[in-house]
Amino acid sequence: NSMRLSVVIIDVLAIFVLICFVCISSFSFRKCVGWNRSIGYKNSKCIIVSNWKLNNLATRVASFQAESTKNTSVASNTVKLNIQHVNQVVTLTSQHFMPECDQLIDKINLIWSILYLFIPKLLFPAFMGHSLIGVLSDTYGNDLIGMIDVSLQPNSGNLDVLQHKPLFSRKSSLKPGLKLTPYICNLLVSEKYRKKGYGRVLVRAAASQALEWGHREVCLHVEAKSLPALCLYISEGFDIVTKSDTLIYMNKKL
Repeated sequence: NSMRLSVVIIDVLAIFVLICFVCISSFSFRKCVGWNRSIGYKNSKCIIVSNWKLNNLATRVASFQAESTKNTSVASNTVKLNIQHVNQVVTLTSQHFMPECDQLIDKINLIWSILYLFIPKLLFPAFMGHSLIGVLSDTYGNDLIGMIDVSLQPNSGNLDVLQHKPLFSRKSSLKPGLKLTPYICNLLVSEKYRKKGYGRVLVRAAASQALEWGHREVCLHVEAKSLPALCLYISEGFDIVTKSDTLIYMNKKL
């Protein structure tokens, strides 16, 4: 009985926290964490690749594929994350974005934004129209090796239409000529597990989720400066639809 009471109390607290997050504005969320945008994106010291050529890119993709084949011991078991994994999700996400936060207020906003972004998806994945998929470590307890976020979003190729709101709201506000399509974002892999093939495992898991939803296409945005991510997506069969100096919109037929 005491265990059941504890579960009920935790559920009530979780719902209360969710209501608080929904009631606040999304200003800090858009400021700190965007759809495949990093913290301090405009002030990033990374060089933006604006005039890359497909021939050079093809060479990089071939090299990337050859390197990936060396990692044959990667565990391919993935799990659908829920509210029980919230600590692991916060840890992984903050490790990825925290280096971009110089001021204390930015770090506070980052943690707040991560909670605002992921708690509703972990609590109510079907309601939010999201599926968070992760790979857990067998060696180091329940460490979250990596995760990926798949959701149903308008297929306009425009970041502005991607909003953090329930699925029914996205359906009701869908513009004529557009349809909801599985969309990949927030692909994160812990630094000590990178270049071992876990990103590829997660991308394939996202494609499987799209098929499970009954869709034959999946799309995403990737920063033009992120050559490793770009090579990964191309090697997995994604095609470039549109590109700018900063962002590339890609899709894959399943």
